Amino acid sequence: QSKADSSESEQLCVFVLVTCCVLYDWISADGINSPQSTIDIKAVTGVVSGYKLVESTNADNILQTNFKPRR
Repeated sequence: QSKADSSESEQLCVFVLVTCCVLYDWISADGINSPQSTIDIKAVTGVVSGYKLVESTNADNILQTNFKPRR
């Protein structure tokens, strides 16, 4: 696997992770930021921080702007 393929694979994984988190947030009654959430959003944000996704927007910024407000 070439370095370019590896980079594209990483980008795809980040995109899927961010998408799943946003979907979970909107499907879950309490949202991803609630203490009952099974997803450690701080860990996810740390992993995706610095990756660019849509229109050069950082992945962690996409996470923050698409979540429901914390209750």
